[in-house]
Parts: sequence; C-alpha cells; structure tokens
Amino acid sequence: MVVVIAALGLAYWVTVASFDLRHLNNGPYFQADAALAEGWLKEFGPTMEPEERAQLDVRLAREIAAFDDQVADLPEAVEADIGSYAAYRAALSERPSEGDFPRDADLAKVLASETSYPTIQQLELFMESYDMTEEAAAARAAEASDVADAPWSGGLVGPRAAAVDQRMLAAYEGGERGFLPHGMLERVMSYAGHLASWTVLSVILLLIPVMTRDRLHGMRVIQRTSRAGCESVRTQIAAGMSSAALLALANVAAWGIPLALSGTLAFASCPLLNYANHFYVPWLSVTYGQYLLALAVLTVAWGLVAAAGALFLSQLSDNYVSALLKALPLFAVLGMVLAPWATEEALMIRDVAPGSSVLMPCGMEVAVLVVLLAIGAVLLVRLARSWEAPTREGR
Repeated sequence: MVVVIAALGLAYWVTVASFDLRHLNNGPYFQADAALAEGWLKEFGPTMEPEERAQLDVRLAREIAAFDDQVADLPEAVEADIGSYAAYRAALSERPSEGDFPRDADLAKVLASETSYPTIQQLELFMESYDMTEEAAAARAAEASDVADAPWSGGLVGPRAAAVDQRMLAAYEGGERGFLPHGMLERVMSYAGHLASWTVLSVILLLIPVMTRDRLHGMRVIQRTSRAGCESVRTQIAAGMSSAALLALANVAAWGIPLALSGTLAFASCPLLNYANHFYVPWLSVTYGQYLLALAVLTVAWGLVAAAGALFLSQLSDNYVSALLKALPLFAVLGMVLAPWATEEALMIRDVAPGSSVLMPCGMEVAVLVVLLAIGAVLLVRLARSWEAPTREGR
C-alpha cells in the first residue's frame, strides 16, 4: 500500500503540483519583480529602509535610459514612433478607448520581452506604494487624514479594503518593509494547497483498509470478547494516528525538497508583507520562512483530521468497496474544500469566499481546524470505548 501511495503521490505532483514550481515567476513582469527582489536582498538585506529607498531613483533612471536605447533598435517601436519611455507612456495615455488593440498588444509583448519595460513597471509600482505608505503613515501620525484614504486597497472593496489599509500602516510603523515577490508567493500558496489536498487523500488511502481488513478476517468478534482485544483496538487507533502523522510529515518533506531547490528559501528572512502586493496581506507580522513553517504545521494537522475520519468510517464498513465509498465524501469535504481553503492564503486578510465581501476573521482557518481536530478526538474516544462496553457487560 505504501508503494502504491508513493506512486500516486509522484503522479499527482508531476501532473498537478509541479506546475506551480515550473511557473514560479510566470511572465516577464513577475520575473522582473523576482529579479529586483533578489538584487535588493543581496544589496540591502531582507527589508527596504527609507535611506535605501532613495537609491531606487537612480536605478529607475538607469532602466529608463536602457529602455530608450533598446527601442531605438526595435522595428515595431520605430514603426509606432516610440523612441523613448516618455513617448511610450504618452502614447498609452493618449490612446483612444477604441484604439488598435491588436497592434497595441503586439507592441506590448515585444516591449515586455525585448526591453527593460517590465523592470521599470515593477520599480515604479514598488516605489509608488512605498512612498504613499510613508505619506499615509505620516498623515495618520499628524491626524491629518482618515485611514480609509490610504492607498493600497485598489481593486478591493468593503471591510477587506479597510483591513488592508490598517494593516499596511501598522506594518510600516513597525518597520515591516518587505519586498517578497508577488508571483512567487502566489505560486507557493497554491503549491501548499495542493500539498494539503494530497496529504488528506494519502492518509485516507493508507488508513481506510486497516480496520476494514480486521472485520473481513473475523478479528472484530475476538477483539470484542476479550480484554486483550480491546487493548489491541486502542493500540490500533494510536498506530493509525501515528502512521498518519508520519505520512503527513513525509509528504511535507518530499514536497519541500523541490520547493527548496527552486530557490525560494533565499527569501526566508524577508517579511511576508510587501507594500506593492495588496492582494496577499498577512494579518500577522511573520517572515516568509515562518509562513512556510506554519503551512507545514497546518498540512500535518489536516492529515490528522483525515486520519480520525478514516479510522472512524472504517468501523462502519463491511468490505473495502463500502469503505472506499464512505471515504469519498470525506475526501470531497476535507481534501477538495476545507484543506485547500484553509491552507491557500492561510493567515491572509481575505473574504470568507471570493466575491462575498464578508471579511474572514483573523485565524478563522485555524479555528476551523482546531474544531475538526476536537471532533476527531471525540470520535476516536467513543470508538475505543464502544469496544469496552461489551466486555464490561460480560464480567
């Protein structure tokens, strides 16, 4: 069974989860964002302090000068009369809403792949976000503006926008000035969601046959009629939960190796929060490395929830087919809905469901997990005690 689970896990990783690592920084803009962050990490360390921010103006001027030189040699830019960065920005601002979209799209692709335009865009985005954060923090300190007027909630609405504004200001005032690449974080969270789903499935596949096999072999009658048999059931439950924990840890280790080889751990000491990334804003002040550790703990915990459910359901099954049929709803609820929902974007400021405009309380995904662990513990205790009752009655 372990060999089968390992083979299925490899197939799942290759066909589904590896996509996130292969496209860790997908597209020229995310690649430019990652390249900038890697350079800043080497030059400035894990945070961007105000005195270091001033050096970005020089970098921006250098990138714009490089762009001006690059477009001079591009036929598409020459044909469109784009001779400089300023000319291209002016052309974009003056373009009518019914402009030549195919031509615009083709030119944009050429500029993104052949010039420093993506780097310029990511630099300007980060610098603008950083400067507006500083201005908003100063305004709040002077009680000159409402926090709701802070700049980060573009594209966000309702309570989530206000929560992001509050968190960004608190982060700046606390010195949490990070630059973790947006695209990398998004892919890593997706990768963690796939890992949580697979961990739930692998634990169910490992444990569902355990007690079902005993019932098929007539062992349950013996277990129910002897004190040693009741003890063996408790041992069996403990062994099942221990096996689930070991399997979940093995999954985390096996999936963590490719993640480590991808180079993302270089940012382990960087704050998770990035002023230019208002879609993924953590409630808590944590580093990227700490966040990965939290995701690993959540994954193992979901494996334990699945183990409790699998052991309980195996008691209700007369054969392997009925056991697996009962396991399908368990996997559908835990592996396809709850585990990825709780793991992807864990501890982030987000709505309860996409588009709901209902802000999810801080740590709600952890609270749901704790409740399910408690329910699982109660089910296993009742399961163990149900084997003791017949023996006590016969004394």
